[in-house]
Amino acid sequence: MYKLRALLMGVLLLSGGLAALEYTARHAPERLPEEWHPSDPLMGWAPCDHAYLKPGNEALANQSSSAAFGPRVNQLGFRSQIQECAAESIQFVCLGNERVFAPEISEEQTFVGQWNSSVTNQDSKQLVVVNGGMPQGCPLAWQLQVERRAACLNAHWICFVDETTPEADTAIRRGTLFNASGKPEQSVHPLATMEKTEPPTNKPFFMDSVLIRRAIPQLFSLLLGESPDDRATIESSPQLTSRDEIFRALEPLVQLQEQVESHGGRLTVVYLPRYSADPVESQNHQEFSQVLSQFTAAHQLATLDLTPFLQPQDASVPFTNTDGQLTIEGHTQAAAYLQRYFQPSLAGGVSPADQNNAQLPRR
Repeated sequence: MYKLRALLMGVLLLSGGLAALEYTARHAPERLPEEWHPSDPLMGWAPCDHAYLKPGNEALANQSSSAAFGPRVNQLGFRSQIQECAAESIQFVCLGNERVFAPEISEEQTFVGQWNSSVTNQDSKQLVVVNGGMPQGCPLAWQLQVERRAACLNAHWICFVDETTPEADTAIRRGTLFNASGKPEQSVHPLATMEKTEPPTNKPFFMDSVLIRRAIPQLFSLLLGESPDDRATIESSPQLTSRDEIFRALEPLVQLQEQVESHGGRLTVVYLPRYSADPVESQNHQEFSQVLSQFTAAHQLATLDLTPFLQPQDASVPFTNTDGQLTIEGHTQAAAYLQRYFQPSLAGGVSPADQNNAQLPRR
């Protein structure tokens, strides 16, 4: 009898604990381990049937608390908790892929967030430097977002590219229609047609449990000895690409520069390097950098290579992870250099070595 009561008490305590965790996961997700947070492969964006992606808050009028937790994309298509920012205050638009968006860290820890904080009042909601990173971010994706960001065309647009740029371009180009002049007119995300479908009404209630969807897979991963870094390394390995593929992926930068300059703005292409111990990948990085230099020289695009400035002197404090993502130290290093380069009057000027690193076009 005693053993039966002990068993029942154990079951009740376990059920109560699981119920408390489920309640916390639904109503206070910020209190849970970061690994349990709902995954969002689109990083706050949503599928779109004309511009490939759109801010997620346009697709979900009533986001749940779990969906609202994490990175947010405002009405201009920038990562910010400030949903209605004043476009006239924006001086620098940083475009890039998930390495610039950096969903794995807070907005304030990204190099864009650190740069913006250094030039604005900490209590101010003003945005001077904005984060335009996005999934599969590449020149074609940014070209599709120009209409949304038209109010910022008089700013300085800084376009971060790397070895994954051609791969992202290929993925987006499949669903894109171009006019006779080669300008993209419409781009359909593969999931856009599924966005309007009604959710199944006969879905078992337990399948909506955060614990079942997030905690249990994490537990199995730990038991199998897997780690998120192991999976990310496999998924984010850039593919070898030809010179023609790289040129095609970079081509929308020319149209983007024309649009920006026609509104009094500027555009600079920045190479954000990826480091790898693999000699094949290392050679791929070097070749991409060389082809990028050829393209920007041919089209008179201002260029900046961050390679010399993201190589840490102390190997115990790396600036990038094994999957190519910037570490917190890497974001801090990038923020300091970018401000010193683009705002020398505020950061004490730029050294001659820094100036020589930039390939500035002749006008």
